[in-house]
Amino acid sequence: MIRGYFYSKGSAARVAAVLSSNGMGRYAIELEDGRVYRGELSHLNVSERLGNVERKIRLEDGTLFTSLDNDAIDVLFKGKQKVNALVHYLETHLRWIAVAVVVAIFTAFSFFKWGIPWTSQKIAHALPYETNELIAKGSMDFLDNYMFDESNLSQAQQEKISKHFYNNIAPL
Repeated sequence: MIRGYFYSKGSAARVAAVLSSNGMGRYAIELEDGRVYRGELSHLNVSERLGNVERKIRLEDGTLFTSLDNDAIDVLFKGKQKVNALVHYLETHLRWIAVAVVVAIFTAFSFFKWGIPWTSQKIAHALPYETNELIAKGSMDFLDNYMFDESNLSQAQQEKISKHFYNNIAPL
């Protein structure tokens, strides 16, 4: 038996109620004023469990049953909310939270360390050579126009550096 409150469709007035199940897939909600609602458990829409927040069970006709007895609701709808039960289990066990954080950090690290370089290499090798040349030329033009300033070195010094580069570094 799950104690809670019953709300008629379109009304904010609540009535104390008890939800029970016969163990054969049927339910009964008994209101304190004597009314009884019956139906199939499979026709109920149960809200996700989030900590100890009040759960909402919506009936087929739009009426609502709410309860703070989350554990009893989990037992009653055990087969119906396996993903939700897993999330709640993970939320309430510090060890699994730590494991999830470590996995998330490792995944992010792996993505940046190996994923992006691997993907970049595949894309670079899939592009035609002319595309790479066009991108390189466009990049240098952009850098020249928007990022770099005119050199303060004399023309002779610039030529000396260029000659050193082409003779010693470029062949590598």
